[in-house]
Amino acid sequence: MTHETASRRRFLKAAGAIGMMAAAGRVGAQNQNQNPYGGVTGPFRLRMWHEDYAGARLQEFAQKWNISATNKGFEDPAEPFAQLQAGQYTGDLISFLHDWGQRAWRSDLLQPIDTTRLQYLDRLDDRWQTMNEVGQNRQWGIPYDVGLYPITYNTEVFSNPPNSWSVLWDEEYRGRITMQDSSIQACQNAALYTGQNPINPDDFQEIEEALMQQKPLVQSYWGTFESGMRLFVDGEVDVGQITFGRTVQAIVDHGANVNYSVPREGAMTYFDEFTIPKNANNVGTAYAWIDDYLQQGGPRFTELERYRATTANLTETVPQNQRELYDWSPDWNLVTQSLLDERVLQQYDQIWTRVKG
Repeated sequence: MTHETASRRRFLKAAGAIGMMAAAGRVGAQNQNQNPYGGVTGPFRLRMWHEDYAGARLQEFAQKWNISATNKGFEDPAEPFAQLQAGQYTGDLISFLHDWGQRAWRSDLLQPIDTTRLQYLDRLDDRWQTMNEVGQNRQWGIPYDVGLYPITYNTEVFSNPPNSWSVLWDEEYRGRITMQDSSIQACQNAALYTGQNPINPDDFQEIEEALMQQKPLVQSYWGTFESGMRLFVDGEVDVGQITFGRTVQAIVDHGANVNYSVPREGAMTYFDEFTIPKNANNVGTAYAWIDDYLQQGGPRFTELERYRATTANLTETVPQNQRELYDWSPDWNLVTQSLLDERVLQQYDQIWTRVKG
């Protein structure tokens, strides 16, 4: 598993119980017949790995509905997925990465989300309102943030943003390049560089040869997302691959002289999505949480987490000096990370093992 699956600074904390109310129980204070959610009950158990946002909002949410609510983060989506597979109750709402959400849906572990029960779906950006449709007014997940794997670069070294993945194979930057220590991300970048479909490439040998050629130029393959960001913050590298969110954190929170670009060959993008397990105990509350985020959560999420919320008109809500960072061009060639075929996964793993060997 790749993307944001390990050691995310803002995501990974001990499970925290918040919003414990004196009137906790399975009856919300509001008249349940006056909302479309089918009853907002507790105790509500959220599984969201964006811990800063969950911690900031969950108590207010619990107070609003007069229920108890907790959030339990996780380091790897494989954890709640395995619990669902084993038939365990793990939560009423889980934030899955797109490919893991797909896997959970195909494994019949999720229930479809009836979008007619969401009052604020129209506040989701038009580009992503129907991306997970599985029937009329049915989606397996509601995307709440979107990320990129762009080229991150030192603005003091590059007078113009690099516009091709070939920069990561450029001898001029030997020893100043970084890549993620990830079979999927490395091989998908090499697939884009060699003009192939990163989801279903047709020449694995070419991908391996490209990564072997690149290896002597790489200063380090980073493991945790924090360590990848620190390479840029501390000035150890000038160009490479870290996530959009970590690039923004480096700029806004650490004052690093970096920026990002989306190369002409395209870049991988991923989503985190709210999903409702089939064995959820408080389904109506899960709907209420999704709607709460759509109504007001996007700007606050982006402020706290630095990742790009999927709500509409987001750039109008962020500080003026950050708007350019979140203003994504409709002309970018973005490839959504999806569930990879087992054959592709095995090939990528074998290639990366040989490259790292």
